[in-house]
Amino acid sequence: MVADERFISWVAQPRMRALPKSFAVKFPTEYMLPSRALCYLKSSLPWVRRRREKLVAITFCGLSNKPETLIELQEDEEVVDNKNRILIWNDRILGNLRRRLVEYYAG
Repeated sequence: MVADERFISWVAQPRMRALPKSFAVKFPTEYMLPSRALCYLKSSLPWVRRRREKLVAITFCGLSNKPETLIELQEDEEVVDNKNRILIWNDRILGNLRRRLVEYYAG
C-alpha cells in the first residue's frame, strides 16, 4: 500500500497542488488540547468556528484518533492521546464534525 501511494504521488505530481492550511488540518492539532478549559475556549472563538466549518480535509493520526474508534464514544467522553492532549466528544467542541463522522462511519 505504501508503494502504491508513492507511485500515485509520483505520477500525479505535475497536477498536484498543496492545500492551504486553512482547508486541511490534523485532527489532534485542531481539536485536542492540554486541558478541558482550553478545548471549550478554543471551540467558542468565532473565527475558529468559521474556519472549522470551511475545512476540506482532516487527517486522523494515532490509534486513539481513528474515526472508527471515535464514533464508539459516548457523549462527553474524553480521549487522551500519547501527548496528553484531551478530546471531549461532544458537539460543543467538535461542531458538525461529530455528526458527520457518525453518519459516515456508522451509517
